[in-house]
Amino acid sequence: MSGKARNSFVFVIPVRNPEDDKVSNYQCIETALHETVRSLTRQTWENTHVVVVCHQVPLWSSDYSNQVTFLDVSNLSVFPPNTNPVRVDKGLKYIIGILYAKKNLNPALIMPMDADDYVNINLAKSLIWKNHFNKLSDGYMIKQGLHINLEVTPQYSIEYEAAYQIRNFDHSCGSCRIFKPKPLMRRLKSIDTNITEKFSCWPSKLPNASLKVPEEPVVWLSDRSKSTYHTEDSIVNILGRHINQNAYFKFSSLSLIGAAKGCGHGNHDGPRQGEVHQDKLISDFPIQKFYGEFGVLRNS
Repeated sequence: MSGKARNSFVFVIPVRNPEDDKVSNYQCIETALHETVRSLTRQTWENTHVVVVCHQVPLWSSDYSNQVTFLDVSNLSVFPPNTNPVRVDKGLKYIIGILYAKKNLNPALIMPMDADDYVNINLAKSLIWKNHFNKLSDGYMIKQGLHINLEVTPQYSIEYEAAYQIRNFDHSCGSCRIFKPKPLMRRLKSIDTNITEKFSCWPSKLPNASLKVPEEPVVWLSDRSKSTYHTEDSIVNILGRHINQNAYFKFSSLSLIGAAKGCGHGNHDGPRQGEVHQDKLISDFPIQKFYGEFGVLRNS
């Protein structure tokens, strides 16, 4: 295996059940997801992969088959609509995506992402290099980032209205922590030491870049972890609620303006419903600069 094959950078994105009552318009969610996935495939580190854990494989999935895998959980009994708290739903999906990546993609770093956020196109490349020399931390934290005011149009495209640099960015965005696999797997093994073996058999990707996640290991995961859903130190809750992660992992802070939170499209689950945090504004950020640095293609 070549050095680059070992040094993959993997993004993991959970997507909500389209049938959840709180989903006002799933097509808006899928539009934002499309823009996020497309931007992530423009990382300057070529060995980058995106794992999307979803209930509905998008029609455009095959456009990114070389870099993106859609893990289809639509037939699994563990994810009925309107049942699990958001943190549990997200946490379980992150775990499934992480275990898929660990088995199939040989990650050097894993970044849990929200389905409507963006990262600097040089993030993976800079961290893969930095990671060779940083032996003391469990991963990295993006402390400087942007809020992007955007709108999903009636034609289901995205219009970007403004960008702002935000104070204490890591308190307001779930897409700001990057994990080394070893400390992450140590935490996952708190569920069961055999967790990697339980998730060792995966079907091959279909031509549309998707695969059906097997039922048996996910039911096993749910059964093993269900009793911990009400405890903060459960790895399901730690992954599903980003603000809890600092207490359980040691992160090195990054100086790069590394991530951007998509705000204003109306399908958010946070306490502020995805609005720009006006009380934390530092300054405007040029929208054209955002396009260039975050892999968003626009004609003007």
